[in-house]
Amino acid sequence: MASLRTYSIAQLLHLITGQVIEDNTFHLGYFTGQDRLLPYPYRVHSYALGVPVSGSLSGSLNLDTFEVQPGQIMIIAPGQIHRILSCSADFAMRSLFFTDAFLTNYLRSPAQVMTLGFFQPSAPMVMTLTREEWQRINALIDVIEHHYWPADQAASQPGGFVLQALLADLSNIYKKGEFGKSDLSLTSRSAELANQFRRLVTQHYLTMRHVSDYADQLSVSAKHLSETVKMQTGRPASAWIDAMIVQEAQVLLSQTNTSLSQIADYLQFGTQSAFGKFFRQKTGDSPRDYRNRR
Repeated sequence: MASLRTYSIAQLLHLITGQVIEDNTFHLGYFTGQDRLLPYPYRVHSYALGVPVSGSLSGSLNLDTFEVQPGQIMIIAPGQIHRILSCSADFAMRSLFFTDAFLTNYLRSPAQVMTLGFFQPSAPMVMTLTREEWQRINALIDVIEHHYWPADQAASQPGGFVLQALLADLSNIYKKGEFGKSDLSLTSRSAELANQFRRLVTQHYLTMRHVSDYADQLSVSAKHLSETVKMQTGRPASAWIDAMIVQEAQVLLSQTNTSLSQIADYLQFGTQSAFGKFFRQKTGDSPRDYRNRR
């Protein structure tokens, strides 16, 4: 049965722009409000940096909502759940997609990229830059676009080194800005526990439905986990689990013809009635009404 979809760079670009490209490990893309920005949640195998040049876009990343516009940069790590909620008609954004395989040539270790603060789960998905910082980041993207794109074998290596410089610049901006300072409190054990819980939820929400399941994995009591997650995120631990189930159900209802009884079975509800009651309680709609409006 279809679930939250995970796309390669080529698959995502084809769905949004209609372009057919090779499944590269690096891509410079340009998106506008006229493109088919996918309305359903999905994952991407790659890292992505989005730099708007006009308009605005709102969306969610791992269930946290955001809005991004010129002067800001959107940051996505592999495996995060991304969803576009809306964008203005004049929206336009340049995006860099790259994979661990691409970074292998430029970093001491592909895992080194995950030591960058702005790719950590606790980091904001949108960074607001000063005018000078935003211009500097755009200047580096200009170098890639005008000198090393479209990428070929001869140009990919210098383009990769420009990307490395861009990541280093973003890392310095993050460390010296309010983003990095706010992380001082997020490095606490409580914040790390909440982050670990949320990572586990995005991976195991179909099979681990109770807070106690995650508490066992994290070697803490369910009460302590619930209190910590509520303190760190403002939402109870159970609400994060329910939100992932609702999101999965919405994808199945809107993107497939799977019967309601099959969806109920897949989401591990005992009966279709139990699924319908849960869905209505969380969304205000019955599953059938939600599907009919899509």
